[in-house]
Amino acid sequence: MGQVQMICVRMGLQAISHVLQRTSVHVRRRHYIGAEIDEQIIIDHRS
Repeated sequence: MGQVQMICVRMGLQAISHVLQRTSVHVRRRHYIGAEIDEQIIIDHRS
């Protein structure tokens, strides 16, 4: 019984870490796109 619970907990932790990794990549990508847009706006203002 205890062993089964341990396996469930381990699988749950793996799932949580997987979701966290995906969201962190998502946030980083969104930050990068935001920086690119800011650069484009600055370039447009200069010309």
